[in-house]
Amino acid sequence: AYDGAKKAKEALDGLNSVIELYTNGMLDDAAFKEAAGMTIEEAKIKQAELTATIEAINAQIAENGKAMASQGITLKTYEDIPAAVKKLEKQQTEVKKGIKKLESGIEQVKEGKSATSEAIDSINKAEIEQSLTMAEASAELSQGKAQIESAEKQIDDNVDSAKDAADLNEVLSLDTLNNLLVAQNFDMPAGYAPGKDGDYLVKVGESVADVEELEDTVLIDLNMDSVGVIKVSDVADVKKVDDSQEVYAKLNGEPGLLLSFEKQTGYATGDVTDSILEKFESLEKSDEHKPHFAVLMNQGVYIDIIVKSILQNILLGASLAIIILIIFLRDIRPTIVIACAIPISIIFAIVLMYFTGITLNIISMSGLTLGIGMLVDNSIVVIENIFRLRKEGESIKKASVYGASQVAGAITASTLTTMCVFMPIVFTEGITRQLFVDMGLTIAYTLGASLIVALTLVPAMAQGLLGNAKENEVKTEGIFMRAYGAFLRGAIKFKPLLFVVMILLAGTSVSLALSRGTEFMPEMQSDQVSVTLSAPDEEDKTFEEMTQCADELTERLLQIDEIETIGAMIGDGSTMGALSGGTGNSVSMYVLLKEGADISNTEITKKIMDKAEGLDVNTEVSTSMMDMDALMGSGISIMIKGRKVETLQKLAKDVAAAIEGIPGIEKLDNGLDDMTKTMKINVNKKKAADYGLTVAQVFGSISKELASTRATTSIETDVKDFDVFVETDKQAEVTIDDLKKLKLEYVDREDNKTKEVNLSTIATFEESEELSQVLRTNQNRYVNVTASVKSGNNIGLVGNQVEAKLKNVAVPEGYSITMEGEDETINEAMRQVLLMMALAVVLIYLIMVAQFQSLKS
Repeated sequence: AYDGAKKAKEALDGLNSVIELYTNGMLDDAAFKEAAGMTIEEAKIKQAELTATIEAINAQIAENGKAMASQGITLKTYEDIPAAVKKLEKQQTEVKKGIKKLESGIEQVKEGKSATSEAIDSINKAEIEQSLTMAEASAELSQGKAQIESAEKQIDDNVDSAKDAADLNEVLSLDTLNNLLVAQNFDMPAGYAPGKDGDYLVKVGESVADVEELEDTVLIDLNMDSVGVIKVSDVADVKKVDDSQEVYAKLNGEPGLLLSFEKQTGYATGDVTDSILEKFESLEKSDEHKPHFAVLMNQGVYIDIIVKSILQNILLGASLAIIILIIFLRDIRPTIVIACAIPISIIFAIVLMYFTGITLNIISMSGLTLGIGMLVDNSIVVIENIFRLRKEGESIKKASVYGASQVAGAITASTLTTMCVFMPIVFTEGITRQLFVDMGLTIAYTLGASLIVALTLVPAMAQGLLGNAKENEVKTEGIFMRAYGAFLRGAIKFKPLLFVVMILLAGTSVSLALSRGTEFMPEMQSDQVSVTLSAPDEEDKTFEEMTQCADELTERLLQIDEIETIGAMIGDGSTMGALSGGTGNSVSMYVLLKEGADISNTEITKKIMDKAEGLDVNTEVSTSMMDMDALMGSGISIMIKGRKVETLQKLAKDVAAAIEGIPGIEKLDNGLDDMTKTMKINVNKKKAADYGLTVAQVFGSISKELASTRATTSIETDVKDFDVFVETDKQAEVTIDDLKKLKLEYVDREDNKTKEVNLSTIATFEESEELSQVLRTNQNRYVNVTASVKSGNNIGLVGNQVEAKLKNVAVPEGYSITMEGEDETINEAMRQVLLMMALAVVLIYLIMVAQFQSLKS
């Protein structure tokens, strides 16, 4: 700190000199920049930074120097350090002299002990020589033993007195004790060192194994023979606390254990979950305790269901495409050609996916599924044109070559226009890109692959398979073509009417679609329901009360016929949090329905809420198969941004009042429920300065009194790891009244002695309520007003009503109210999709211009 402050002061002095020259007009801007290496504005900022650095270092030095005030040492700024060091060295010399005197006294005690031993020997000799005076000798022997015990006790007392005289409170503060425990409970590899048999991993230290070893851990050696080393047991009581009562896990009302598994990188989720389930089955059969396992959550099941469904759709779509080709072509040979084009195009697309970093996931496989129906179009056009040329008498070779070349431009333009619908998705942003970019690119790759296959593989296979093809007259095709031709002639004849009908159809379709509202993801039916119990607003419940409510609800829910298993848990451990997010103030329950249960999400939610009636807790039910909250905000969320917390609180209340009456919303929260009682201590800077104190020093003293306990280190055992917490009795007892009576140490400037002043003398206390946490975004504070959408209501329609109500809320200058959450996610996605559609229209038009060599046709 001294070196840093000294360097900062030197830099500040040099900078001040250059600024003074500039201020006096002796330097212009260019000369100043050349001399200082920066502009005058940058120099002033640097000047302020250096000044703040020196002040911060001086404040820290003054805070640390208070402990030395009792020793007559004044330490307020870095400039006091050299003098303080000299004074400390002088005091250290005096302490060493005192220690030598103490050691001399102990030596005298030891000499007394030796003299006592010699006396005992004399007594024993007298006992042998004068057996007739046994009683007198025995008395003298007892007296000698008493003297020995007294001398030993005096030695122990001297050691304790020496420890007290060493004033361990000055040497071992709470922070020092924390740091020493971390430093002593240390086990880390230091590196590798070569040896005779190769390189050795060098490890340093050994972790504490149990409570007894922790008690015997050496903290410090004062180099005083009368004191010896200081152990943890010398300065603290070590206790092992059982916190198992704070964890609650039950299955169908019976005590259980919660296991959570995470797969390693590189392994498939489905394979890992299958292996775990197999091991569970083995344990249920072989273990003597006959444990029962119930799977509350299995991501592998969802992945398997979706992947199998997509693969099934791919095979079904390909099969239907082949069947339709047989019906219309009336010949198995061209059908075989096109059937071969389907898997080859898919493989081609997968290769392109590999080289562009697209994995086989749910989204990309859905793109392959959609692409199957379109990838046969090009092949059908080519094979039909080859058929037409064969009917006209062309040879199979000529028909194959010309059949493909004649339609190459048309199918290329057709494929490119279709690709242009999906390719612009790469230019979108946000969640739209995250969800659909893999699908769009996969479809584009599939179509591109189908174009290449149609222009290369199809003509080649047609030459081999259609060499002896006969002309097939398809009556149904003739009927279809005649009907279609008649329709086209009528449409051309009444073009204005056709345009009006098309416009009306388009407008009606858009209007009907918008009237239905919007939602980001459709509700998915699931056999898993999650239930969360929480304490009512403005009411605290004990751990026992929450678990009693959970037990009661479990018993009620098991009466529902469709429910098979209920897992309830509460706790703040990492496993609990990872699976359920439960804390000590809430209970998370996973409800599994019976296989094949014929009940909708709405119905099971109603039954659960009915069973929860009468319980003194808040109950929330979620039936989503997959939690989409990670991708978007759920329900209605309104962000109010601004500077002053008081104004934000008022706006939050106004917004909540404005939207409260909207049908379709529930669980309205103005974001102000989580308020904290606040005691603001306003330090009078002038009064504090009279005692040589700053606001930062006052804060440091108060913070030290209120410091909360924290895990310092841990003890590793064969069973589990135990966290080690360090706290003082004083910390657990500090109240607001104690703070008002808190005494602050300061050094009197007149006699240079350490004195005390009451905190209430230099500060006032103001009680209020404030937000427990102040949220910030882009340097602005904000408050969120949230609400859930009632079941059966559309988020888009409800969001429109909320936006209309928000327009009537008066917003001061410098503040803003914006929609967030699911509704905003939908609107943003819609904006991105509209942008993508507009770009697709432009690209399609450009392709048509290039194809027809005209801007109009």
